[in-house]
Amino acid sequence: MNKKYFTLLFACLIFLFLTSFGQTPESVIPSNGKYKQLYKNGETMEKGHFKNSQKNGIWYYYNENGMLQKKEKFIFGKSQWQIFFDKGKITKIIDNNGKVTERSKCGC
Repeated sequence: MNKKYFTLLFACLIFLFLTSFGQTPESVIPSNGKYKQLYKNGETMEKGHFKNSQKNGIWYYYNENGMLQKKEKFIFGKSQWQIFFDKGKITKIIDNNGKVTERSKCGC
């Protein structure tokens, strides 16, 4: 088999393998750059950036209906803080020392 055809066949098989698990080529983890993973319904599951193969900056996590559930800041792959949401309101904050601050349901 010609090397060119073998390479094309191999690329197609990898694509089929990834999409069979609900992932798209967008959700393949990069060593640097943007990352986005989707639910099977097309809504965003999580999105953020990688730097040197580690999560970096602010990451956003959503439920299957597209509502923001959590924001988390990473520096060199280590979580610095997390903010949890319920229906758009802040419910809990966890800092880099693990200190938890609960918020009332009103998000005040």
